[in-house]
Amino acid sequence: MTQTEYMNLVHQAIFDVLCVSEEMLKSPKRNAKYVDARKIFSYLCRVNGIPYSTIGETINRGYHTVSYQVETFVESIKFDKVLFTRYCEVKSYIENKLKTQTI
Repeated sequence: MTQTEYMNLVHQAIFDVLCVSEEMLKSPKRNAKYVDARKIFSYLCRVNGIPYSTIGETINRGYHTVSYQVETFVESIKFDKVLFTRYCEVKSYIENKLKTQTI
């Protein structure tokens, strides 16, 4: 799977699970639901080897913002149960899609 395909899959998962559109991921809105969606998107993309700059371009954020989100994500989910739940739901969705995908 290419980086673009994986990013599209994460976009789809965030839309289907969290009901956050691609436009809202890119928007400057700082509502917790959108911020959490951006954090999850950034983290999942980064752990799959996608560069910070590519992630940032996709969600209209700078390199440093994305790197900070990714670096603090693991600590954040230890204390933020809502973020942890959202992350688990999105990750599970992606894993299920990858299992059912024909290779």
